[in-house]
Amino acid sequence: MIVPPVPTPATKPVGPNLHGIMGARIGAQDGYVYSSALARADGVWTEELLDSWLEKPRDRFPGHKMAFGGLPNPDDRAAVIAYIEAAGR
Repeated sequence: MIVPPVPTPATKPVGPNLHGIMGARIGAQDGYVYSSALARADGVWTEELLDSWLEKPRDRFPGHKMAFGGLPNPDDRAAVIAYIEAAGR
């Protein structure tokens, strides 16, 4: 499994920067061009929403541009979410 790094806000990785993403508006981070599916999404990233996104991205936000099929194992998803939360503090 490949998880993008959660760099400080000053770095520019491929894909959106995940630093501080929990609680942030979906598809609204400055400096990244989101797919229309995420750009028009309503709400903020929560553990529950991120869990459903990581499980089946194409079902959660059909039409997104991320090349990722999902993580079927709930323990894997929980580990990714914990990593994103910890690294974003």
